[in-house]
Amino acid sequence: MHQYKINEYLELRLEGNTTNIYVRGKLFRQCKYLLLNISEDKIEEYKEIESIDEAGKTLDHFLSSIKNP
Repeated sequence: MHQYKINEYLELRLEGNTTNIYVRGKLFRQCKYLLLNISEDKIEEYKEIESIDEAGKTLDHFLSSIKNP
């Protein structure tokens, strides 16, 4: 296992083929990807999105409007 200590709080560890972030020795888990299912006839609605962060913020409003059955 390769590891790189950034400072007293942050450390990167290569575990297998994955680089994990540790904060104060505890694994920091975060969303690493955003899965989108966009039909071809709706592509134009999403062309203005330029980053994964922007997509998450923009699409979050859509997800919050879905009612639980």
